[in-house]
Amino acid sequence: MRRFLFWGLLLVSCSDANRPRGQVYTFKLGPVELQPYSDRQVYQAMPMGNLEDGAILRLEVRQKGEVCHHFLVNHWQDSESNPPSGGPHDLFSGPSLALIAGSNTLVGSIYRNVRIDTGSTVGVFIPANSHLVLNGHWINTSDKITYGETEVEIEVVPPEQMHFLARPELPGSIQIAVPYKGTSVTTGEWNPQEDVAVLLMTSHMHRHGQTFTIWKVEDGQETQVYFNNDWAAPPLQVFPDPLVLRKSKGAKLKFECQFANDDVPETIGFGPSADTNEMCIAPVFYVKEVDALLDAVAANPDVKFSIEAEPYGTKY
Repeated sequence: MRRFLFWGLLLVSCSDANRPRGQVYTFKLGPVELQPYSDRQVYQAMPMGNLEDGAILRLEVRQKGEVCHHFLVNHWQDSESNPPSGGPHDLFSGPSLALIAGSNTLVGSIYRNVRIDTGSTVGVFIPANSHLVLNGHWINTSDKITYGETEVEIEVVPPEQMHFLARPELPGSIQIAVPYKGTSVTTGEWNPQEDVAVLLMTSHMHRHGQTFTIWKVEDGQETQVYFNNDWAAPPLQVFPDPLVLRKSKGAKLKFECQFANDDVPETIGFGPSADTNEMCIAPVFYVKEVDALLDAVAANPDVKFSIEAEPYGTKY
């Protein structure tokens, strides 16, 4: 069993002088006890405490405990009700299923430490009185009881301080069936119903994943824009010149996952286990204000997209 993926956007100007400063919120999930040679996935909702709408300017995820297969920061979507309280709640419990159904992912991580800083141009919208749903999945490969623990720090500014608001999307397919001693291919597509400018994309598979390829399709022509052949370390493809998908040109993203099963004596299907299940997901961050964003990038050659993250020293 190894690790998940990082979803995020970092738009940094070469100068920090104009970077706004915001309200900082901190959260912690765990410590969560892990039995020897086991993994454990939990969910817990926490009120953010923001009294007004905001835009996420900076988000940091820091692992303090055992190796983390993945860590997700989700947003509770129903402003009229509160999420299940208490926890942490184990995967497939009643409260965790409700938290999964009622929240959308803001950002996720496979790394020990991640810092997302959107500079002064692009932020991620967060409404007033929000609840975050933290999801950690830790793995203990030792013969002793260990603990998983993660700290999250979020800096928020008023949304009017951001020129553009980025949005996450998680295109994927659950149509996965990899026979024992065999191979299979899963395909899917993301077909936005309006013009969008993609700023970042990555991929997510588990340990039986062999390759993950993404193409841009426009006017019937396919152009490869992403490739990964190491499921445990998916590239974070950032587009300094945004990848534009125009609806008038029938533009969309098409993706393909290739799998091989040489050790699980049954057909592998979609599911949460990195060891005995598989996934085929192509996370993207995008902006709807396409032409305005292109003008901003063209007008400021010092603007660049990059990501700051510290990977684990060894695979697991």
